[in-house]
Amino acid sequence: MSEYTANLATIESAYVNWALLADRGIDASEAAAEFDRFIAKVKADALREAVEEFEGHVGAGEFDEQTRRNGTHWTHAVESWDHQGPFMYWLLNRADQIEREA
Repeated sequence: MSEYTANLATIESAYVNWALLADRGIDASEAAAEFDRFIAKVKADALREAVEEFEGHVGAGEFDEQTRRNGTHWTHAVESWDHQGPFMYWLLNRADQIEREA
């Protein structure tokens, strides 16, 4: 089994070539723009999913465990937990911005 992982430029090129071969009535720049919008949507969806997972599955106790390193608190867990809301809103706003800019 190969260890090769394609990079984004390779995948974009393959998509553009497919779009041209499929004779969809668009040119290479339009196909590239389609691909860029798709990637922006994937990024935005990933941010929204991360927020959903964090808010739905990470409780204060788990957060407390994740803020420890070698048994030592590197941050005050309760205070940090209270500050997660604005960070989650920032992530959601960033997701919206990514989609708007695509």
